[in-house]
Amino acid sequence: MTEEYISLRPSDAVKGGGVIAEGDYEITDAKFIPFDYGGTVSPAVPSLAIEFTNADGASSLQCYSAGDGRNVAPSADFKRLRKVGSSGGLNDSTNAYLFMSSLITAGFPEDQISNDISVVIGVKCQVIHQALQARDIKGKTVAARTIPVIGKIHSMPGEKEKPKKSGTASKAAAAPKGNGAADTTQLQPKAAEILVTVLKAAEGNQLDKKKLTSAAFQKFPANDPDRAGVLNLLIQDAFLNSLGDLGVIYDANSSLVMYVGG
Repeated sequence: MTEEYISLRPSDAVKGGGVIAEGDYEITDAKFIPFDYGGTVSPAVPSLAIEFTNADGASSLQCYSAGDGRNVAPSADFKRLRKVGSSGGLNDSTNAYLFMSSLITAGFPEDQISNDISVVIGVKCQVIHQALQARDIKGKTVAARTIPVIGKIHSMPGEKEKPKKSGTASKAAAAPKGNGAADTTQLQPKAAEILVTVLKAAEGNQLDKKKLTSAAFQKFPANDPDRAGVLNLLIQDAFLNSLGDLGVIYDANSSLVMYVGG
């Protein structure tokens, strides 16, 4: 049976934790994954995971709820939302819808978006916080909070960013934390073990950095509360560069993470 995928265009929408700091970032990865919000949600819900990287090279994974698992599910390549129920578009009550709407409002052409989220990789943008009112979802009150959305697009994928006027540049945050990030010091041994496992299983014992989270995600049981923290560690250059004693080498120029141990 041919799989169907839902549209990511805000105009096709159907009714229905922590945030990174405001500042200038590049979207360096984007995928759909099941996410359990640090073990607080079971079963895990389909989510849009966006990797934001600032000018200092510090990355943070921000997850946006993308709907009910009874209606949509991440595709095998993590680039699309597979239709499970009758939904034809993003539910307009989800945070993924708010993110995509802000992207369009900031100037990303909606006709360049179909169902593949990877089209946003390479966008350089200003991230701002949008306030959300408290609301009731399935009988549970969700407290008022803010989520990071796109305030302005500096350049599209493949475009050269326009020079900023002196004194007007937004200051990128140092060491941002997303809703997939926390104090992950205690998770480093677990992250290192999983990283070595996925590298040993990869062709040539190496993977592109952008494929690490997808490969590592499959090693976790759905109810593992450490999953978000470990995945966030795996996109941090400082962590990858600290694993030489374990036989892990990270080449930032080629973006390859390699296992050369015994």
